[in-house]
Amino acid sequence: MKATPGGKGSAVFMLLFFLLLFSLQLHAQLPDGLKVTIKASDKPLHNILDDLTQQTGYYFTFDSRLTDSHEKHTIELAGITIREAIDTLFGVKNLQYTLINNNIVIFPARKIPEENSQPIPGHKPSPLVISGKILDERSEKPLSYATIGIRNTYYGTISNEDGSFTLRIPDTIHQPILVCSFIGYKNYYVPIGANSEEALTISMQRNVISLQEVIIRYKDPVTLLNETMSRIPENYLSEPSGVTAYYREKVTKDDRCMIFSEAVVEISKSAYSGNKSADRLRVLKARKISNIVLEDTVVMKIRSGANTTLQLDIIKNPPDFLSPDFMIAYNLLF
Repeated sequence: MKATPGGKGSAVFMLLFFLLLFSLQLHAQLPDGLKVTIKASDKPLHNILDDLTQQTGYYFTFDSRLTDSHEKHTIELAGITIREAIDTLFGVKNLQYTLINNNIVIFPARKIPEENSQPIPGHKPSPLVISGKILDERSEKPLSYATIGIRNTYYGTISNEDGSFTLRIPDTIHQPILVCSFIGYKNYYVPIGANSEEALTISMQRNVISLQEVIIRYKDPVTLLNETMSRIPENYLSEPSGVTAYYREKVTKDDRCMIFSEAVVEISKSAYSGNKSADRLRVLKARKISNIVLEDTVVMKIRSGANTTLQLDIIKNPPDFLSPDFMIAYNLLF
């Protein structure tokens, strides 16, 4: 089929229309009905944004290259919208905003490719490599095994024991937003620019959740164990299932890594009721590093491995003390 000039013009028009519509939707998400007041005298930008957070309950996230958050401002404005406050404080035109939960993510406007722009023959765009470190905001201690991913995609990784991470982002993802999560902490969102080469330092805030009053009553522990075992069919899957998982194993000596292995695995879980067959595991991709020297005269490794982790499922592989015969041999106390 041969494209006519009129069809090409229509396609370009539709592309511009949808990009404009996307931009308007981002702006429409901001709570424009909410008015704020800014009163600052020689005050850093990050402190002014903290004041806006207290007024509105929204947190502000932006690419650090947009502006220097430590630059001091003297400003006094009242009865303005959040969008007007952002435009005034940042002094950058064509900013876009998106609202994720109670986080307002700020990033430069998307650049629309030129109509006649063509990829260079034989040139393959390289992925954007993002590296950084995840820290606790108060103690500045690294957060090991934090989850880092690109919002609304399957691309992600986890931080190592030092809180460091590296993530490759394909060039096909436009305006990527990095999402960092860790148990007990608030999610952190970072907009990633096209030229983000500097290592990120992400300080995460602890998420304090108040618990309701709990009433503790005594109950016979043997009865509790029996009820737990009897409810396995209703609390666990009754059909086989599959999951893709990440495996990591590390052996150290005197703070020196001797053996390090990691893999992406595919796990086939059998049903928890009926005929319980063994779970199976298939390695999709793996790598291993050994750093054993002659001074390590004795190398001892406790039984481990990716397949051994499947034995940690105590519902399918119950320890002896959970069997009915063993319960009567123990004096269980609550």
